[in-house]
Amino acid sequence: MQIQTTGLSLFDYMSDPDKSDQTLKSLAQKQQQDLAGELGNLTSTISLGQTDNPLQVLESGMGNVNLKTVNNMIAFNMRPVAEDLQQMADRLGIKEPIEIKQVDGKWQVQGLTDDKPATEADEELAASDTDAETTETSESEAEPATEVTDPAEDTADQAELAAHNQALQRLQDYLDRNEGLQKKLDQLNAMSEFYEFGQTQQFAKQLQEADVPEADVVNFLTSSREYIQGLDSFSLSANGLDLTSRGESDALIDVATKQFDLDAGE
Repeated sequence: MQIQTTGLSLFDYMSDPDKSDQTLKSLAQKQQQDLAGELGNLTSTISLGQTDNPLQVLESGMGNVNLKTVNNMIAFNMRPVAEDLQQMADRLGIKEPIEIKQVDGKWQVQGLTDDKPATEADEELAASDTDAETTETSESEAEPATEVTDPAEDTADQAELAAHNQALQRLQDYLDRNEGLQKKLDQLNAMSEFYEFGQTQQFAKQLQEADVPEADVVNFLTSSREYIQGLDSFSLSANGLDLTSRGESDALIDVATKQFDLDAGE
């Protein structure tokens, strides 16, 4: 059994199948080469500004990098982006972890709400509701007294929520104004998807060698693609910036290994 290179490869499901398939083959041919020297050349190329887009290195075959190098490329290019976003989050007083997700082609800060501090009219309405509840309770001895919350505590909570929301909005404004940062997030996300796809592609060869039915191998590749492509997001916290898709191929491979009993003979 063998998956055909046309129509059944995972990369055939990507936006540019010919280029992606050619690139993956190029990566596979370099698996035995010296990674340190390869990454050094690649780093020099990026550092000298010979390309603004690290993906060009992958798509054009420059350096004939392998998947290990792609993994290192992600780490290398992640550092300045993480520092940029963490510094801005610190300046804005954002302490809690937040998600930055790709929505309609743009990176959006998640957690923004329309909540605003209560107006005087809102407070009067809340007070009247409390009075009504108290009256109803006094008329019924069987019902326990209604606990009345402290308006000052409610106001403080609302002010804290409003301040947090404002900080998130300012971070979003920063992202909206910074097209270069948006592009870097795009590149990191695409490189991570490329790497994770490559991992599942290599595992598919093991499935073939184990005589797993061709339809099951194709289903593994297709479902893996759909899952990984749906993870277009980052997590920003005091610990750093993390790609949601990073390492997800390992989890997919673990599930498939158990599903097809690949460890049964070990």
